[in-house]
Amino acid sequence: MFKQIFKRQLTEDILSYRFLVNLILILFTVIGFSLIFANYFRDLQERYAKTVVENDKRLADFAREPISNVTNAVLEFPMEPRAELFISEGSEDRLPPGFFFIMDRDIVKILSRNQETGGILMYEPVSKMTQFSSNLSYSPDLMFIVEFLLSFFAIVLSFNAATEEKEKGTLRLVLSNPAKRASFLLSKYLSTLMTIGLPLLLGLILSILLLLEFGIMPISSSVITEFLLFFLVSLVFVSAFVLLGMLCSVFSQSSKNSLVLSLIVWVFLVVVFPKAFGLILNMKRFDIPTEEQINKRIDSRRAKISKKYKDQMPADYSSNSYKYDRDPLILTITAEMNKARQDINDDILRKKISTIQTLRAVNFISPASLYGYSVSSIVGTGLSHFQHLWTQVKQYGSDFISQIKGEKATREHSSPFYFDYLALGEKKLEFNALLKFKEKETRFGDRLNDSLPYLGLLALYNLFLFAFVFYKFQNYDVR
Repeated sequence: MFKQIFKRQLTEDILSYRFLVNLILILFTVIGFSLIFANYFRDLQERYAKTVVENDKRLADFAREPISNVTNAVLEFPMEPRAELFISEGSEDRLPPGFFFIMDRDIVKILSRNQETGGILMYEPVSKMTQFSSNLSYSPDLMFIVEFLLSFFAIVLSFNAATEEKEKGTLRLVLSNPAKRASFLLSKYLSTLMTIGLPLLLGLILSILLLLEFGIMPISSSVITEFLLFFLVSLVFVSAFVLLGMLCSVFSQSSKNSLVLSLIVWVFLVVVFPKAFGLILNMKRFDIPTEEQINKRIDSRRAKISKKYKDQMPADYSSNSYKYDRDPLILTITAEMNKARQDINDDILRKKISTIQTLRAVNFISPASLYGYSVSSIVGTGLSHFQHLWTQVKQYGSDFISQIKGEKATREHSSPFYFDYLALGEKKLEFNALLKFKEKETRFGDRLNDSLPYLGLLALYNLFLFAFVFYKFQNYDVR
């Protein structure tokens, strides 16, 4: 009996105008997004390539004349553009685009999005208006299509799962046969899920072909795996909204009431809650310090360090500081001050990242949020990309300074305490021997592990909804 009900329901859903609208809209959206992304990605690659060339130029200048060019040896490390951004952009457009490494002070700074006008900023102040606009923005990627279009169609296809059959009089007829209510629910659920999953699968195949044609994403086993996982996670996400639509249906006695209730639930879980809750947290609980407040903290730490070494300072240092450029004590003080500056700014960045993680922890109510976090983790974009780059840049800075210290260790009057670039002298360095930065992609296993908590919650969300729908339908009035 289950097979007959399922076959009838699937045929009815696929032949409906709603399925046709869903299919056409998804395919056209995928084509449009692919064209937009191809131009956008090429622009990202071009800018990234220019940055790599500029970094090599600055390193070459430094190698040729270390003392003369060390203060200009500021290397820029933006997040490397990846084709996976087409699957999930992960809000990278709202994150700082990368980092600076300032060689002569051994400091890593955030790369500001206002770099072309604001210069090198330690940590860019973010106004509440900027936070407001960023929380209301969306990214045109495949995840956007699923999160908004497919979740909406899931509601549209399932809101009348029980009420329509009841209004037609077929529900009482079906259940008068030896058909169990569980079989009826399961056939409705699977049919709706397949009706949505088929256009999604066709859209993903089309997107892969388009990216291949544009030369954006070469086909490989890792790419196929990422698209396959995206498809499966998307089905789990869409499943939640199919069940929500069915739940609204078994809570209602008419299709009109069920539709209104379903749309309210969809708007709340997809639009209002994820965006508004993040906005409230950002604006009320987690005010980002201004540049002035950051500098006050830095000045306070510098004053403590100066006080610590006050009695050891040479008597004529204030009037003849140039005499002590390579004095071990002065180099030690300078190193501590720069380290204090770096520690303060690292602490602020960690707090900002913690703010985002706190938001994720309390945003588990929305399946849309869980879906976004899990997909961006799987493909390695967004916050995970930013954190991974931060770790690599800091390690590169440490390794680079160690290499330079090794170079100067054989030179006369070199200091063991700090990167004393004055001790380098005018002797040229070997450019090809200098460490070059190359961002490494996060391992797939690590990305998958990061996504598991969100995937687990999304699966539990589905299990709870299915159990609740089944419980309510057992007592549903079919008359």
